[in-house]
Amino acid sequence: MDPRTVVVQLARRFSNLLELAAKAFEGEVTVETVNTLYRFHNGVFVSRARKPTRAYEAPSSMRDMRLVGFLAPLNGVWAFSPQYKQGALAVFYKPGLPDEKAFVLTTSTVGFSVEAAPRPYPRIPTSSDVFRRPPQKPPTFRRPQPPSLTRIMPAGSPANAPKLF
Repeated sequence: MDPRTVVVQLARRFSNLLELAAKAFEGEVTVETVNTLYRFHNGVFVSRARKPTRAYEAPSSMRDMRLVGFLAPLNGVWAFSPQYKQGALAVFYKPGLPDEKAFVLTTSTVGFSVEAAPRPYPRIPTSSDVFRRPPQKPPTFRRPQPPSLTRIMPAGSPANAPKLF
Protein backbone atom coordinates (compact mmCIF):
# COMPACT_ATOMS: atom_id res chain seq x y z
CA MET A 1 0.00 0.00 0.00
CA ASP A 2 1.20 3.50 -0.83
CA PRO A 3 2.48 5.36 2.29
CA ARG A 4 0.54 8.50 1.41
CA THR A 5 -2.73 6.53 1.33
CA VAL A 6 -1.91 5.12 4.77
CA VAL A 7 -1.40 8.61 6.17
CA VAL A 8 -4.68 9.89 4.72
CA GLN A 9 -6.56 6.96 6.26
CA LEU A 10 -4.95 7.60 9.65
CA ALA A 11 -5.75 11.31 9.48
CA ARG A 12 -9.41 10.51 8.89
CA ARG A 13 -9.47 8.34 12.02
CA PHE A 14 -7.73 10.83 14.28
CA SER A 15 -9.57 14.15 14.25
CA ASN A 16 -7.17 15.52 16.86
CA LEU A 17 -4.03 14.64 14.90
CA LEU A 18 -2.77 18.25 14.86
CA GLU A 19 -3.25 18.63 18.62
CA LEU A 20 -1.34 15.43 19.31
CA ALA A 21 1.45 16.47 16.95
CA ALA A 22 1.72 19.92 18.56
CA LYS A 23 2.28 18.30 21.96
CA ALA A 24 4.73 15.75 20.57
CA PHE A 25 6.90 18.32 18.80
CA GLU A 26 7.11 21.21 21.26
CA GLY A 27 10.21 23.36 20.99
CA GLU A 28 12.74 23.66 18.18
CA VAL A 29 12.66 20.53 15.99
CA THR A 30 15.08 19.66 13.19
CA VAL A 31 14.43 16.83 10.73
CA GLU A 32 17.36 15.84 8.52
CA THR A 33 17.18 13.85 5.30
CA VAL A 34 20.05 12.99 2.98
CA ASN A 35 19.63 16.24 1.02
CA THR A 36 17.67 18.65 3.25
CA LEU A 37 17.33 20.01 6.77
CA TYR A 38 13.84 21.05 7.92
CA ARG A 39 13.30 23.26 10.98
CA PHE A 40 10.07 23.55 12.95
CA HIS A 41 8.97 25.61 15.93
CA ASN A 42 6.33 23.84 18.03
CA GLY A 43 5.59 21.60 15.05
CA VAL A 44 5.08 24.46 12.56
CA PHE A 45 7.49 24.82 9.62
CA VAL A 46 10.06 27.60 9.93
CA SER A 47 12.67 26.97 7.23
CA ARG A 48 14.63 24.44 5.23
CA ALA A 49 18.18 24.21 3.97
CA ARG A 50 19.49 22.21 1.05
CA LYS A 51 22.75 20.41 1.71
CA PRO A 52 25.66 21.16 1.49
CA THR A 53 25.05 24.94 1.51
CA ARG A 54 22.94 25.06 4.71
CA ALA A 55 21.48 28.40 3.65
CA TYR A 56 18.01 28.42 5.18
CA GLU A 57 14.99 29.53 3.18
CA ALA A 58 11.26 29.60 3.85
CA PRO A 59 9.37 28.95 0.61
CA SER A 60 5.82 30.27 0.54
CA SER A 61 4.53 26.86 -0.58
CA MET A 62 5.62 25.41 2.79
CA ARG A 63 4.11 28.10 5.05
CA ASP A 64 1.77 26.69 7.71
CA MET A 65 3.15 23.20 7.06
CA ARG A 66 3.18 21.06 10.22
CA LEU A 67 5.21 18.06 11.28
CA VAL A 68 2.71 15.39 12.35
CA GLY A 69 4.86 12.27 12.75
CA PHE A 70 6.97 9.60 11.11
CA LEU A 71 6.06 6.70 8.87
CA ALA A 72 8.25 3.59 9.05
CA PRO A 73 7.89 0.07 7.68
CA LEU A 74 7.35 -2.41 10.51
CA ASN A 75 7.09 -6.11 9.61
CA GLY A 76 5.87 -5.27 6.11
CA VAL A 77 3.25 -2.77 7.33
CA TRP A 78 3.55 1.01 7.46
CA ALA A 79 3.52 2.24 11.07
CA PHE A 80 2.75 5.87 11.91
CA SER A 81 4.27 7.28 15.11
CA PRO A 82 5.34 10.58 16.68
CA GLN A 83 8.57 8.86 17.73
CA TYR A 84 11.54 9.08 15.42
CA LYS A 85 13.22 5.97 14.01
CA GLN A 86 16.28 6.04 11.78
CA GLY A 87 15.20 5.85 8.14
CA ALA A 88 11.54 6.73 8.76
CA LEU A 89 9.70 9.08 6.43
CA ALA A 90 8.76 12.43 8.01
CA VAL A 91 5.09 13.33 7.48
CA PHE A 92 4.17 17.00 6.98
CA TYR A 93 0.61 18.30 6.83
CA LYS A 94 -0.66 21.50 5.23
CA PRO A 95 -4.11 22.56 6.47
CA GLY A 96 -6.67 23.60 3.91
CA LEU A 97 -5.71 21.24 1.10
CA PRO A 98 -7.67 18.17 -0.06
CA ASP A 99 -6.79 14.79 1.47
CA GLU A 100 -3.77 13.45 -0.40
CA LYS A 101 -2.43 16.85 -1.39
CA ALA A 102 -2.42 17.97 2.25
CA PHE A 103 0.31 15.47 3.18
CA VAL A 104 3.97 15.56 2.18
CA LEU A 105 6.36 12.69 2.81
CA THR A 106 10.11 13.21 2.89
CA THR A 107 12.74 10.76 1.79
CA SER A 108 14.30 8.59 4.48
CA THR A 109 15.44 10.62 7.46
CA VAL A 110 18.97 10.42 8.80
CA GLY A 111 18.66 12.72 11.82
CA PHE A 112 16.20 14.25 14.21
CA SER A 113 16.61 16.60 17.16
CA VAL A 114 14.32 18.40 19.58
CA GLU A 115 15.41 21.33 21.71
CA ALA A 116 13.28 22.93 24.36
CA ALA A 117 11.69 26.19 23.29
CA PRO A 118 13.82 29.12 24.44
CA ARG A 119 12.49 31.07 27.38
CA PRO A 120 11.09 34.45 26.45
CA TYR A 121 13.20 37.36 27.53
CA PRO A 122 11.82 39.44 30.36
CA ARG A 123 10.01 42.50 29.12
CA ILE A 124 12.05 45.66 29.29
CA PRO A 125 9.98 48.51 30.69
CA THR A 126 9.48 51.53 28.51
CA SER A 127 9.54 55.09 29.78
CA SER A 128 5.75 55.02 30.12
CA ASP A 129 6.02 52.01 32.43
CA VAL A 130 8.27 53.80 34.90
CA PHE A 131 6.45 55.64 37.66
CA ARG A 132 8.25 58.67 38.97
CA ARG A 133 8.08 59.72 42.58
CA PRO A 134 7.46 63.37 43.24
CA PRO A 135 10.68 65.15 44.18
CA GLN A 136 11.20 65.13 47.91
CA LYS A 137 12.87 67.79 49.96
CA PRO A 138 15.75 66.68 52.08
CA PRO A 139 14.74 65.78 55.64
CA THR A 140 14.68 68.66 58.10
CA PHE A 141 16.24 68.52 61.53
CA ARG A 142 14.48 70.56 64.19
CA ARG A 143 16.25 71.71 67.27
CA PRO A 144 14.68 70.71 70.54
CA GLN A 145 12.60 73.40 72.24
CA PRO A 146 14.36 75.37 75.01
CA PRO A 147 13.40 74.54 78.58
CA SER A 148 10.24 76.25 79.83
CA LEU A 149 10.57 79.67 81.47
CA THR A 150 7.53 79.11 83.63
CA ARG A 151 8.34 78.91 87.36
CA ILE A 152 6.29 76.72 89.62
CA MET A 153 5.51 78.23 93.04
CA PRO A 154 4.10 76.51 96.07
CA ALA A 155 0.41 77.10 96.49
CA GLY A 156 -1.41 78.34 99.57
CA SER A 157 0.77 81.12 100.96
CA PRO A 158 -0.67 84.60 100.39
CA ALA A 159 2.73 86.16 100.65
CA ASN A 160 3.83 84.34 97.62
CA ALA A 161 0.71 85.20 95.64
CA PRO A 162 1.39 87.37 92.63
CA LYS A 163 0.07 90.91 92.70
CA LEU A 164 -2.04 91.66 89.68
CA PHE A 165 -2.51 95.45 90.14
